Amino acid sequence: MGTVKLALIVVIGALCILPAHARQPHKSVQADESFDGRKIELHVGETLLVKLPENASTGYRWLIPPESARKLEKILSEEEQPVPGPGNLIGRLGLRNFYFQVLKPGKVELELYYQRPWETAKPPARKFRLHIRIPG
Repeated sequence: MGTVKLALIVVIGALCILPAHARQPHKSVQADESFDGRKIELHVGETLLVKLPENASTGYRWLIPPESARKLEKILSEEEQPVPGPGNLIGRLGLRNFYFQVLKPGKVELELYYQRPWETAKPPARKFRLHIRIPG
């Protein structure tokens, strides 16, 4: 099987900005940090939402490394989501949400790094891996 093509969908608020023909309902699968290292199966047209906790005030955030980005057809954006809590506390945890849409059958090893964007020479503090199979 060939390389799977996933597309990161631009999200504004809760609305996915897609062409009219792509707005038809389709299944959405959510993965969080408990999915790290797991194998999942998705189908063409489905959306994958990966939600990972981060503390952006430390400089660390979840990133798609270049080698993983090459496995994806198109990366447009991701969304930062603050975790609800009292006040506007510095250092409060948030979530980084990545939206992917499955475009064709195959396999992909999705990998995300938790690191400071300017520290690319250092190994990431954490890694998240997801093994995805898309039947034809």
